[in-house]
Formats: sequence, C-alpha cells, structure tokens
Amino acid sequence: MSALVETQRAAGDDAVAASVGNLNLEDNNFPDAPLSPATDYDDENEEPLSPCGSDNGLLASSEGEIRIGPSITRPTAVEPTSTPPPPPVLTDLDAPTCVICLEALDDSSDNPGVAVPCACQRNLDQPTRVHESCLRTWVGACAQRAARRGSDDQPANAFAARRAAARRARSLENQADVQQNNVTAEPSSPPSPPSSTTCPLCRAPLSEASVLGLLLPVRARTALETDPALFCATPLAEDAPPLRCVVSVLDRKSGRARGAPLLALRVQGHGGRDALLVARASSRASSGRMASKYEVLQGDTVLATLTRNVLGTRWTVKSGDIRTHVDYAVNRLANRPRAMRVRRNSINLRSRAPEYNPRLQGFCLDFFGRARLASVRNFQLVDADEPTVPNDPHAEQKCKLLFGRWSADSFHLDVKHPFSPAEAFAVAVSSFATKLATI
Repeated sequence: MSALVETQRAAGDDAVAASVGNLNLEDNNFPDAPLSPATDYDDENEEPLSPCGSDNGLLASSEGEIRIGPSITRPTAVEPTSTPPPPPVLTDLDAPTCVICLEALDDSSDNPGVAVPCACQRNLDQPTRVHESCLRTWVGACAQRAARRGSDDQPANAFAARRAAARRARSLENQADVQQNNVTAEPSSPPSPPSSTTCPLCRAPLSEASVLGLLLPVRARTALETDPALFCATPLAEDAPPLRCVVSVLDRKSGRARGAPLLALRVQGHGGRDALLVARASSRASSGRMASKYEVLQGDTVLATLTRNVLGTRWTVKSGDIRTHVDYAVNRLANRPRAMRVRRNSINLRSRAPEYNPRLQGFCLDFFGRARLASVRNFQLVDADEPTVPNDPHAEQKCKLLFGRWSADSFHLDVKHPFSPAEAFAVAVSSFATKLATI
C-alpha cells in the first residue's frame, strides 16, 4: 500500500515539472519583447518603443491589431510670443467712490457726493462721501425698518436692544468729545435726540437734525433760499426725488376758532421757524373744516385755491392756469376704505387700495415708514392704469403723492412729479377737511 502511494507521488511530481517546462518554452517564443512598451527605449535611436510614439504604430491585442492615430502636441498654458503683450489699462483706484453703491462720485452732476453726517467722520481730513440719492435711500430704509418694528424704543429682541444701547452710548460719547473740543465756541442749542437712522459705516444712530438735512436735495434747498414762492408754485421735475414735508394741524391748538389757519406745511431739512405754506378758509367767518373754499398761502401770496361742492365729493384745485379735480367715492355707510381719484390735465391718478389682513381683521397699507397712526385721511396716489399687485416691491417708486399720519397733530406729505408743493398741499387739505357724503 505504501509503495503504491509513493509511485503516485513520483508520477505527479514529474507532471508538474513537465508543465512548468512547457511554460518556459512558450515564453521563450517571444525573445527580446519589451514588457512595458510605453517606458522602454531603443538603445540605438533613443526613441520610445511604444507604438503610440509613431504616426502609424500598431498595438498588439488578442482581438487583432488596433491602429493608433498621429500623436497630438498639446499647447502649453502660455504660448510664447515674439512681442510682449501691451500692459493692461488700469483704472484710477484713487478716484472717490460711494461706499453704498460703489460707483464713482461726480460733483458736477445732479447727484453729487455728500459727507456722511456722523461723528465718526468729523476728525478725518477727508471724510467718506456717498451719493445724495443713496443716502436718502438709506434713510428711507431705516425709517421703514423702524416702522415695521413699531417704535425706536421697542427693539425686535434682546440682542437688538443691547446693540441699540451700545450705539446710543457711542453717540453720546462722540457728542461729548465734540463739545470738549469746541470749548471756546458759542453755546449752541442742545443736541437733538438720536433717530432710527444709523450711520452706513459705524452703524451708530444719527441725530434727528442731520437726518432731516439729508431728506432735502441740494437743488431744492437752493431754490427755497432763492425764491420760495416760485419753488412752491412750480411742479417738481420728473427725475427729482420726492420732496418730504411735515403738515401740522393748527386749528386744534386754537380751539377751532373761526378764521384760524387749518394746516401748515414745512419742508424737512429746511430750517426756519415760520411755515412755508399755510392753508386757511377764505372766509374768516366760516369754520375751518366745514368751509367751502380754502386758500394756500406763502406769506401773503395766494398760490392755490381749493373749492368743493355741497356734499364734499368733488374738489377743485386751481394753481395758476392748472386745474386739478379730486373726486371722492360716496361712502356714508363706512363699509369700505376711502377711495379717491385725481385728474390733472391728461394725468389720471387713483388712490392705492389697501389689502385686507385676516389676522388684524382690517385693511392695511404700507406707508414705507412715513406713517405711524391709522387714519381715514391717509392716502397714496398712483397711476390710474397701474395694475394692483399684492405686496408690490416697487410700490414706493410708483407712488406720486403720499399723505400719512405721524402723530396726533402732524402728517407726512411726500410730493413727486407732476405736483407742485402748493398743489399737493391743497389735495392734502381736501383729504383733511370734513365731508358730508364720505367718511
């Protein structure tokens, strides 16, 4: 038994040795064949033996021969040129630019650059400047944010309250430093309280006086100082920014006495204690809010007259050769918001309709931070052909005339083309006066 096993083992070893020998003979059938044609080189020509190196090389494979096309020379990242390229044209990096829109400043244009009115710029030799229009847009955005928040004294959260307190402290420190530096100067009026508008650079609150100065364009300020009556009687330019005004209620303070002025208008940013325009009943014997005719005066000059019909649904404004008709919809039941239409020559305007808020169960209208209190006298005029778009982001640009209640005794009036300040004030008087057929 053991002899048989040994014989089988010997026979198996001989078979393995024979198979290994056959493999060696098969490998020897390809003498001098390179194992890696892509990396081996010919000793005589120093050229690669890879078939890819020649134009008509052949690559052996088990399925036949595959022809490889001509080699392709790939360009380098930068092609060498005989002549150097011209140097690039560099812009003037030192040219002044607006820090809000990052565009160049041009003092000769209608939108010049003004210095940022903040204490952080007072000790600088060259204070930072921004476009006048960009600064007014910034002021409007801050006012709108404060109106959505509700009040300057009620921040949105605890973090905003701490940040507002820190800004207020920095503002007071800056004012104290300025007062110490101006010890020899004459005593000035106490600084105005900080407003909801912040500095676009350091985010510190700006004073109320500086903010009011930003709202008045340079062109309008010059016209007011030169000839205020001509400015109030001239329609605003089509590309002019809105003229922001404050309308004060006068008859409430005088007990609604007969012959007392009804309303007074001042332009925000324009100094002066006297009102620019005053509206009063033409007849001293009639009551202010129930009069049938009103006059808009600049000093002793009558710039516009306002008359109405018996029911108070049709009002006519006459300013020079221009007549403006204001029509109010009859609404004695007070079951819908007040609606009005204004026709000035070939221009037709309508009041912007408010939207119903189911959460508040009432009609709401965004006044872009220019109104704080609800009032039936609030209105916005837009083009009559303008479609109604819910939550329109361009509603402020489309508004031609805005009248919104700011406090118990004051309203905000924003005037745009095609109205003049006197015409816009007369339209506001028509909304303020008492009517018999409307709410």
